[in-house]
Amino acid sequence: MGSGTLRRAVVASAILAVAFASAARATEIDCDYCFFNITDNSGEAADVAQQLELCVYDMGDTPDGKRIIAFEFYNNGPIDSVITDIYWDDRGGPIASLFDIATDWASPANPPNLPSATALDPDFAATYSVDSDPPPAQTGIHDGESAIFTLLLTDPNDDLDDVKAALDDGTLRVGIHVQSIGESGNSDTFVAYPCDDIPPPEIPEPGTMTLLGLGLAGLGVAVRRRRRRRL
Repeated sequence: MGSGTLRRAVVASAILAVAFASAARATEIDCDYCFFNITDNSGEAADVAQQLELCVYDMGDTPDGKRIIAFEFYNNGPIDSVITDIYWDDRGGPIASLFDIATDWASPANPPNLPSATALDPDFAATYSVDSDPPPAQTGIHDGESAIFTLLLTDPNDDLDDVKAALDDGTLRVGIHVQSIGESGNSDTFVAYPCDDIPPPEIPEPGTMTLLGLGLAGLGVAVRRRRRRRL
């Protein structure tokens, strides 16, 4: 990690994130985001894409009225793999501050931008990123596990519907880097899209995606490992 890497959890914000978590899981949950691969170094990327899922849901407001939105990443298996890096491309309004980071994740990621970012049009340009501390084989999101990352919205009038709309129409992009895939042990890159849509080509040519941006004020991370379960 570079010298600017943030590794110390902010205790007060961590407690706040956890306090809202249980209530959020019992309310509104949207698990309708899938992933497509933009590389195939492992020879299994298309199959791995089928076991990756992104759920987005509301975690309520902070005491000062800022809306908390959770992004929960699932690696459902059965192919051996580890999500080690997560990237948000938000060109409409840069993320202003870090909310919280778990002890086994750090920001910014290394590399700071999504690998193979130029495979997309426009190029994927990460405005915020996190990665698992080394060794990723121990600290990343393994098959059968999930992790939650929370962010704050800039506009107090925005809510979960605005975030989902941005994900649905491509004005907010989320990408992940997955390592230690299958027998080859190689890594591949994936980008989220609405599961109800027809997925883009497995390795899209330039021109397959466009992006504007969603204003975000701060990103926080609350990571947990657990076997997949639905409410």
